[in-house]
Amino acid sequence: MSDQVPPGYRAVVLPLSCGETAIIRPGDRLDVAVTFDHSDSASIQAPSTKTPLQDVIALDVQKSKSEQDCGAVVLALNPYEAQLAFWAMDQKKVHIALRHHGDAGIQPMPPICIYKKLFR
Repeated sequence: MSDQVPPGYRAVVLPLSCGETAIIRPGDRLDVAVTFDHSDSASIQAPSTKTPLQDVIALDVQKSKSEQDCGAVVLALNPYEAQLAFWAMDQKKVHIALRHHGDAGIQPMPPICIYKKLFR
């Protein structure tokens, strides 16, 4: 596997849901979003979602035969992105979005707090 990791990058294993392992293939480009609890200035704790990783490459997809563990994707990440991935995994609410093969690049995406959008 280390031969597949581009110079300056790290291979990071990110657990996936069963649906995600079904659609991702090695070489796919992905966005990684994370939902986390966030407290605003009014001390209201509400879930927020942020996409800290965009347009990252899937090096490999590991599918599990266990019903509890659906598998994982191995991502090629630079050291900073690897830190963001580790933080995202600690939140335990990680989501993967598969990009179109011609859709490359990073878009500015501020965090979204659905609570504020729907209930304020």
